[in-house]
Amino acid sequence: KKSADHIVESDILKTFEPRDFSIVLRSFAIQKEVHPFMFQKIADYIVTSCDNHFMKSFEPKEIVQVAYAYAGVRLSHPQLFSKLDNHVIARHNEFDAEDLVDFIWASATLSQSDSNVYTLLTPTLVERLRCDEFTCHHLGHIAWSYAIANVAGPSLFND
Repeated sequence: KKSADHIVESDILKTFEPRDFSIVLRSFAIQKEVHPFMFQKIADYIVTSCDNHFMKSFEPKEIVQVAYAYAGVRLSHPQLFSKLDNHVIARHNEFDAEDLVDFIWASATLSQSDSNVYTLLTPTLVERLRCDEFTCHHLGHIAWSYAIANVAGPSLFND
């Protein structure tokens, strides 16, 4: 709680690198430590202060860990997920199969992404499916996420 309070009460986020955001958020989420003010401050900071150049310095796994942390503690932030969506779509080929699945699961868990994200990621998921990159667990998460998002994905589910 002290470290979360420090983040909320200070300007320390200005010193954070992308990895720092994912480490802090993931640590709190794993411990099921819900500190809404800290999560809100971090999301607001990423949305308002992190330009495209800074966002491009996030590794794909770090983007996924940020999304997964918010889903893990069930705290939504539509503007954050909109920003993350844009970077996942733009950089979808940089994400491995598990990271793509984890991202859409996190988005679906919080009902954060619009159907356009799923539609735009479908061809990438189909390609990864054809390359046999998904486990049964991944396939279940994909199906669940598309169902929650109310996206048909016929090329993903009907071929």
